[in-house]
Amino acid sequence: MEKAGRVVLLSGGVDSAVCLALAKATGGAVFPLFVDYGQLAAPWEQKAAIAMCLRIGCPLPSIITLRASFLNCGAAIQGMPIGYVPGRNLILLALAVGLAERRRASRIIIGTNVVDTTGVTDTNESFLRAAMATANLCRPPSLEGVTIEYPLQHLSKKEIFALARNLDVPIGETISCYAPENDGAACGKCGGCTLRMKGEGE
Repeated sequence: MEKAGRVVLLSGGVDSAVCLALAKATGGAVFPLFVDYGQLAAPWEQKAAIAMCLRIGCPLPSIITLRASFLNCGAAIQGMPIGYVPGRNLILLALAVGLAERRRASRIIIGTNVVDTTGVTDTNESFLRAAMATANLCRPPSLEGVTIEYPLQHLSKKEIFALARNLDVPIGETISCYAPENDGAACGKCGGCTLRMKGEGE
């Protein structure tokens, strides 16, 4: 029996690259999806996402561009850091559900992780289960239900980096920084950089 196709949300970071490599390793069609919502790192993230697809041997990602000022308020919301996007994973999953329907895929893979406390609030399992239930409410009856998978949810950053190495993910070509320099160099100060340094140093 042919394996169900999977849409993989790809950001250009280590976590999503590991998800892509896992999807590739288990067989079946893989449909990477990159979303440019105007984030500061978008050009570098898109470059990294394309590089991941080429290196891992997957199709080039579908690219969706969104432009809405409220998506990039960051620290404008009290207590939230640079890189915070209201409802980010809800928006990304909605787009992935649409692509999955178009491609007749029945699985969506997202690289959420409980260690990620950098202002992204929609990463817990309660949210992910609710998102999956909602996705299936709007799924055409002629298609099988869609499953949202989050294989890295309970791994430490050290474990994620070890898994990346085992899967031959080109870690050096990924990007974790939310506010890179003009040449794409990591700022070394944002939440994304802090978590990356922690994962690499553990």
